[in-house]
Amino acid sequence: MKFDTIERLSLSYLGKLWKENDCFLEFESLTWEDMEGGLFDIGSVNPDDPKSVSTGMKTSSEILTGRFIKGKGISEGKVVDITKENFGKLPAGVVMKALAFLSQSLATESDKLSETSSEQKAQ
Repeated sequence: MKFDTIERLSLSYLGKLWKENDCFLEFESLTWEDMEGGLFDIGSVNPDDPKSVSTGMKTSSEILTGRFIKGKGISEGKVVDITKENFGKLPAGVVMKALAFLSQSLATESDKLSETSSEQKAQ
């Protein structure tokens, strides 16, 4: 069974054209099976071990492309579709932001509440 849940990451932070054209990436939400399948292993990557880094990058790529649905971006000043085939051509920062975006959805409600509370106290 697969649940119909979609998470949309806005790419408007990449600049005026990206914002004006409502550029985005859409993913299926991460599941418990994704966590069991290696999502949490990414956080335990040893940066001093090339094999560990390579494994972490491969796992990240598999999770993102496996959950990727569609997107819209700017290439050479024109609006283009972002597909699984050209997903790897996105800037590394965008891909890392997408992974963080999907991972943050796994935070527990109490984590989200404490983050909100911390932000409110700082204001």
